[in-house]
Amino acid sequence: MSAAVAPFPPFHEGNIKNWFLQMEAIFTVRRITDQKTKFGHVVAVLPPAIVDEVSDFLEAVPEVEPYARLKEAILRRMGRTEESLIRELFSNLTCDGRTPSQLLRYMKSRLGKNTMADSILKSLWLDRLPTTITQILAPMSENTSIDQLADAADRIFSQLDNQTTPVHSAEATGDHRSLEKTVEELQRQVKDLTLALKSRGRSRFPSAGASEVDHARPAEIRMPLLLCVTTTEDLGLKLITASSRVLILRSRKTKPPASESD
Repeated sequence: MSAAVAPFPPFHEGNIKNWFLQMEAIFTVRRITDQKTKFGHVVAVLPPAIVDEVSDFLEAVPEVEPYARLKEAILRRMGRTEESLIRELFSNLTCDGRTPSQLLRYMKSRLGKNTMADSILKSLWLDRLPTTITQILAPMSENTSIDQLADAADRIFSQLDNQTTPVHSAEATGDHRSLEKTVEELQRQVKDLTLALKSRGRSRFPSAGASEVDHARPAEIRMPLLLCVTTTEDLGLKLITASSRVLILRSRKTKPPASESD
């Protein structure tokens, strides 16, 4: 008795990639290796709408690898990109009950065996964090790994929100407004500290002319201050000069250090 011949499955527009995997598995069972034969079997089960999309291949069948080229054309013209499929996977995902790092781990678990660029995953993850946290992470998000960002996000959240409330969605809530006020206060204090440093630099050379002052000042005074937001164990804001001298303005309402060496 001969083994039953596996039928070709109907075209599955919802997941074209998996449909081709089914077709190729049947080709293997039937020991079909010829490209033109595979081409014919695929065309035979294509619905009219797909035939219209690849009619150029039917009018002039490629001489070299007709099946492979037809498959590529169908996937390119009709299939959704991997990124769009994964974005759909996360479309209804929220942060309810999760810290930033827990949310990231959950998103990775939903990917399963699928892979995606870290930059895309980072973007999807940041989109689901509270606005206040993403604003603080923004200056370092581009050149920092996603795992390091997740650690920083947890520290920011635990420091700025002294409560134990888990991360919620990015909608504006009372908690988020409170966090935003805290960030605004930190930014104001940093601005005041910047002005104080500039004033201190000018007062060191009261009798010198402008050009002489520029030559006399140390490099860290003459170079412009660069402000970036990052995290430390105390979750401070770092005010960094070009020579990498650091002053930390703590997130709690404390007085700034009396001198740069404090």
